[in-house]
Amino acid sequence: MNAPSEVARLAGEVARLAGLAKGAARELASVPTIVKDRALERIAVRLGEREKEILEANALDVGEAEKAVAGGMLAKPLLDRLKLDA
Repeated sequence: MNAPSEVARLAGEVARLAGLAKGAARELASVPTIVKDRALERIAVRLGEREKEILEANALDVGEAEKAVAGGMLAKPLLDRLKLDA
């Protein structure tokens, strides 16, 4: 697949996901704050439980991104944004 068609495909996918997020935001606006707070607390707990796994996967992603930066396929600021800190 050539780069322009891949960019077009990805742009379409981003637009689709943005539309879904916008619809979800409308629905969440009507959810009581206490429900949203409890959900966020559960998400935080689960992220904490999987911190090691998440950071290991991020390290792999960062390694691939560093190769892409070195090859001129990715801008360094995007690499910097990818990095997670414990």
